[in-house]
Amino acid sequence: MKHLENDQLLEAIATCAAFGPSGAESAIERAVVKIKANGLPVTNVDPPVLVVRQILEQYRSLIVPEHYKELTDLDIYVPSLPLCNAVANTRKRYIIVYEGLLQALRYRLEASLIINAVGKQRATSNDNLSISDDDFKTLAFRTILLPLHFYRNHNPLPTVFQTLEPSLQQDAFIGFAGILIFVLLHELGHIKLHGSMLAAEHGEIYLPALACSEQLNRFKTEELEADQFAFEAFVPEARGVALINAAFAFQFFADLEQSSGIFKSDHPMIVNRLTHLSQLPNAMNDDIIKLHFLKMLENHRFLTNIQITGKHSHEDQLPRGLISSMAETSLYRLIDDEPTCRAALEKLLSVYQNCISEAAAS
Repeated sequence: MKHLENDQLLEAIATCAAFGPSGAESAIERAVVKIKANGLPVTNVDPPVLVVRQILEQYRSLIVPEHYKELTDLDIYVPSLPLCNAVANTRKRYIIVYEGLLQALRYRLEASLIINAVGKQRATSNDNLSISDDDFKTLAFRTILLPLHFYRNHNPLPTVFQTLEPSLQQDAFIGFAGILIFVLLHELGHIKLHGSMLAAEHGEIYLPALACSEQLNRFKTEELEADQFAFEAFVPEARGVALINAAFAFQFFADLEQSSGIFKSDHPMIVNRLTHLSQLPNAMNDDIIKLHFLKMLENHRFLTNIQITGKHSHEDQLPRGLISSMAETSLYRLIDDEPTCRAALEKLLSVYQNCISEAAAS
């Protein structure tokens, strides 16, 4: 994917990069449950486990009370390790969210807010901020690749938060809070539904009409069940916003899938997980959320199908570990190297600062 001549590919990447903020902004404004961060410090430097607990307390009104109590009764650990993962111990009933995942999700959200802000300003600027469409899309693409390098090399991600203007800092914090809550409720779903023979009954599971063809095994079905549990654990008035939260929670992993073709044997494709959520009752009641979400979903489908159609007919006969190793090696040969991606972020931040200056001048 280093060669970016394909206009449709560029457009799809740019749309997926910038979808969330524009959709989330409208969703938050229209949601019955007003999300506010009053009294909660907006900061990058608090200990991660403290941030997790503060967010749960501040946004408890978004969660069905029964599930809020279940979640806060659990032990939640946030190890300071650069691993991009969250897991639930269903037997001992605790959740681990690695700090690396929080960093990757937060950076991906903040980078998307910047991409979206620059895109909006370019649409109204007379000189398009002296950057062409292709240059802007390429910068956006390289900027969102940085978490993939972090996933492999564990070099700390750049701090973007402090460069955001105050209104975007608030959007970033609110968005990150929603993402984190969805992740925690998903892991709670595993504990509740898959922890033992006495696991709670979930009720009817809506199996999706898949956006991209794949075989659903027991492990993949359990992931869809946990996604549905997380969605339904939000109070009904907040479920439209929960759909946006889920889209962002999955975005980092979607980038990994769509860039490398690495599809896990125990997790459904991200495009199918999002399709599943969009088909749940009350998920698409808000017309603005629906418009943005369906556009994003279509572009995810396009990018995922590029990888699916490129598979060799004999690939499924090879050991799964070998396939993953080959795909990951190929990924880091194809995408721009890490210094190039960091340079792209710096250039994008410079364009963003010009946006702020131009908006202030007008």
